[in-house]
Amino acid sequence: MPPISHEYMEPGCHNQRNADAMLLVVDLGDPAVLDAVELISDVLQEWKILPTARLLTPEEAETLDVGVVPRRALLLGNKWDMPASKDNWDIIQEFYGTRWPTLAVSAMQGHHLEALHRELYALLDIVRVYTKPLAKSRT
Repeated sequence: MPPISHEYMEPGCHNQRNADAMLLVVDLGDPAVLDAVELISDVLQEWKILPTARLLTPEEAETLDVGVVPRRALLLGNKWDMPASKDNWDIIQEFYGTRWPTLAVSAMQGHHLEALHRELYALLDIVRVYTKPLAKSRT
C-alpha cells in the first residue's frame, strides 16, 4: 500500500478501510520514529479508522462513533539492524506496546521474518490445514 508519510499521502482511504488488518510499519533507524507513529495514528483517526489489537466485541463496536471502522493492526519496526534501532524500539515499546501488538524485524538481515509470518497469520485469523502429516506433504 502507499505509505502514510509527510512527503507523500495517498488521497482517500478506501483500501485501508476495507482491509482485513493493517501493518503499521516504521523505520527504527529514524530518530523521529515516535513522530512517524503519531502521524500514522493521526491520519488513521482522520480517516475514521481505528487500529486495534484484537477484534472488537459487538458491544465495543457499538460504542464507536458513526463511520469509524476498527481494523486489527500490528506495529512493525523495520531496520532492526540499524545502530539506533534498539533504543528507538524500547521507546516504541514503552509508548505503544500495550496499544497494539509489536514486532521488530530487519528485512535486510532476515531478523524475525519467521515471527512476522506467524504474527500475520494470527492477525488475519488464518488457519493452515494439512491433509497429510507435515513431513510427508513436502515430498
